[in-house]
Amino acid sequence: MQPESVRTRPPILFAAAPARGRAFAEKWRGARPKFACVLGHTDICMVSGLSSAGVSEELRPLTPAADAEVVDLGQALCLPVLPSNPLGAPGPAGITRAALRLADIQASFFGAGLRVWPATACVRLADDPGGDVRLGRAVPRAHHLFELGLKIGKELAQEAPYVVLGESVPGGTTTALAVLLALGFAAEGRVSGSMPGNAHVLKGQVVAAALDAAGLARGDGRRDPLGAVAAIGDPMQPALAGMALGAVSAGCDVLLAGGSQMLAVAALVEAL
Repeated sequence: MQPESVRTRPPILFAAAPARGRAFAEKWRGARPKFACVLGHTDICMVSGLSSAGVSEELRPLTPAADAEVVDLGQALCLPVLPSNPLGAPGPAGITRAALRLADIQASFFGAGLRVWPATACVRLADDPGGDVRLGRAVPRAHHLFELGLKIGKELAQEAPYVVLGESVPGGTTTALAVLLALGFAAEGRVSGSMPGNAHVLKGQVVAAALDAAGLARGDGRRDPLGAVAAIGDPMQPALAGMALGAVSAGCDVLLAGGSQMLAVAALVEAL
């Protein structure tokens, strides 16, 4: 009969690369990581029907700040209620707070360009938020954000046995799609998000306009990955890619905590 601690342990589901996932989980079982979350804004989140982050389009730019406040303070100070989407489902901030408190893990926040800043500790990496990707010049300081990320990643590696990196960027699955296509991945219709049905058609139209404005065809971004992000990405992407590479270069394992947006970050890391 299994010990009580084993029988009551919640399962970890490995949807892909199960052997590598289990090896990672077993290696760090019981260890306490450093959790760092990069907050960012992209103006593309204001396109109607593209994102369901926030209870309304007008409040959507407050989502990253509210997420940080919920995780750190237990409640949003810039919003009257817990961040949610128009369907009423709560955002992931409450789940993140619960998980971190359960595991006694401290959170650190880094702002890579926001419309609204949180009323909690947040390292300011850049003041300028991300622009509209359809103009082809969304993150003009992408290289600077990447270099800052490298430095921070190396510092994080000295604080814990491994690092967990998260993000909060409304509209970020659209910029993720743009970066994945620019880096040569067949990502059309495969990038999820917060909208029912994932707004694949609208995302595709927006990204097509962005790539056209930047003069990029699929795969062209591999010649200059950070240049591609500067044109059609969001400010979280270069900062977090730098943090991941910085931590790994210092001998620290990194867990990218997220879905489609972290796929774009992983693709950027691979391309650099």
